[in-house]
Formats: sequence, C-alpha cells, structure tokens
Amino acid sequence: MVIDGIFDFLPELVSGLLGGGLVAVLTIPEKKASARLDNAERVVKKYEEILARYERRITELEQQVKELEEKVDRKDERISELEDKLRGMERKRNSKGQFIKQDI
Repeated sequence: MVIDGIFDFLPELVSGLLGGGLVAVLTIPEKKASARLDNAERVVKKYEEILARYERRITELEQQVKELEEKVDRKDERISELEDKLRGMERKRNSKGQFIKQDI
C-alpha cells in the first residue's frame, strides 16, 4: 500500500538529509557569505588599482605644472630684461624724439 511506499522511501530520505543534503542545506549561508567576501575583495582590489592610476596621473600632472611654472618664470625674466632695455632706450632720444644709437 501507500504506507509501505513511504516506509520504503523514508530511509533514503533520512540518509540523504543526514548524509549530505542536510550539510548542504546548512552550508548554503556560509557559501553565500564566502562568495560575498570574495566579491568584496575583488571590488576593493579594482578600486585600489584605479586609485594607483589616479595617483600616478596626479604626480605626472604636478611635474608638468612645475615645468610650466619654471618656463613662465624664465619668460617673465626675459620680458623684464627687455622692458628694462626699452626703458633705457627711451631715455636716449634726441630732440626730434628719435632713438640715439648706442653701443651695447
């Protein structure tokens, strides 16, 4: 009868649950937690790589800014020299307003 079928199936069900099925059911949360942890570690590693790239780029840009500032300083010095020379020349005009040739 039906009860005999259940009793025949019951040992297999109990052995399945106790043998590996119950262990599998109990370890599912642990496996999910482990998978989340692995995923979080991958995300952290990716962000660390991105951060390292940005830090390298910032260093490169800081160096470029420094070089450009030095170049601007050199140009400013040259402009100042030329302005001083021009002011000196403007003082050396004749009565007609023409520049007097000077030996430099």
